[in-house]
Amino acid sequence: MRTLLIAGERDRMAPPAGQRWLLPQLADGQLRTISGVGHLVHYEKPAAAAALIREFLASS
Repeated sequence: MRTLLIAGERDRMAPPAGQRWLLPQLADGQLRTISGVGHLVHYEKPAAAAALIREFLASS
């Protein structure tokens, strides 16, 4: 299944290093990182997160 991981550059709960570790475990995964945010990407930069999701869905 296609999976999009969105990581916040400053996320301490699920840091980007952990997301990079997880990515190869997914058969069809993509990792996108949003700079300057922590764990609550959808609250801190909702437009950026929504744009990544729209881009991911449009690429199917």
